[in-house]
Amino acid sequence: MKTAPKFVIIGAAVVVVAVVALIALRPLFAKRDGIHYVTRPVGFADISATVSETGTVNPVNTVSVGSEVSGTIKSLGADFNSRVKLNQILATLDPTTYQAAVDSSGQPSADGSKPQQHEGERRQDEGAPGHG
Repeated sequence: MKTAPKFVIIGAAVVVVAVVALIALRPLFAKRDGIHYVTRPVGFADISATVSETGTVNPVNTVSVGSEVSGTIKSLGADFNSRVKLNQILATLDPTTYQAAVDSSGQPSADGSKPQQHEGERRQDEGAPGHG
């Protein structure tokens, strides 16, 4: 019996090594999907999440709001972190303080009425020429 030539044995060995290498390295060359979804049946459950952080919470935007007059706030039209619209009234001041100052100055008030006069001033006006 004649032995197979050397090049046939070497060629068969190369083919066997190549097949083993392809089988071993196949997972590295496999096409992978970019997204893998995990699905679950619909159900109801409580969701709870706790965030533990330290530090100071700072606002992203701050706006300074001021007034030309001071006084007690009668009503607020906005609260912290609430959205406001253009020309929305943010606060109304109690008018008793500055209305008293207008009344004592003798100037007509915003509604056009004259301030009330004290009893002594009324008597002087009635005795003045051109009255009564």
